[in-house]
Amino acid sequence: VQADIENKIHLGIWKENEQIPSERILAEQYGVSRTVIRDALKGLAGKNLIVNRIGKGNYVSRPQEADVVDLMGSAIEWSNIPVPQIINAREDMELLIAKYSVYMITETGISHLEELIQQMDHAIYDMGKFSVLDGQFHMYFAQTSGNQVLKIFERALNMVVDRKIIYGGTVKTRQNAQVEHRMMVRALEEHSLSDLQIAIKRHIACIRAQIFQSEKWKTESAKKRMPKEERNYKTTV
Repeated sequence: VQADIENKIHLGIWKENEQIPSERILAEQYGVSRTVIRDALKGLAGKNLIVNRIGKGNYVSRPQEADVVDLMGSAIEWSNIPVPQIINAREDMELLIAKYSVYMITETGISHLEELIQQMDHAIYDMGKFSVLDGQFHMYFAQTSGNQVLKIFERALNMVVDRKIIYGGTVKTRQNAQVEHRMMVRALEEHSLSDLQIAIKRHIACIRAQIFQSEKWKTESAKKRMPKEERNYKTTV
């Protein structure tokens, strides 16, 4: 039932903002109980394909880009994929984006990236603000490829990586990131794919190092807490 309704939405048989039949009518059409219909509608709501409007019923919806990104990011995290594989995937994605962006970038695009870099310069001592601006920089870089699919994949991978590490944990790492950002923009301005690839690989190497340090810190912190927890356990026993 859920698959059939989902197919109708994707094919445009049921259009966005169109009210779908009631549970009773759907149950009669499919020859199943209302419980089955209710479960199917819950599944579709989970995919943001329908939305319930209180007092009005269920309506066809369309997932927004943010919804798709969240679903993809959650799928990656819940799959327990090793962090190195996620980092490698992000590197491969940015290198692929580079092949399009280096030739499609416009003067307006260059100017916007440079503006973001300037804003990050002013936020160099504000880790939270810098992280937000860094995300905007990479999302806009992906957007300059002209490929919406690549942008969505990049956004999802970027989100997962951000959850694994507090990006730019020190002023020094943020300053290094700015050097790499400028290298990327310079390569884009000169339409040099090789220089852009070098800048991206250098940038991702920096992220790898930060995640390694973050994971190392978590492990060491866990070891330091363990003896204390054991002592507390023995005391209570």
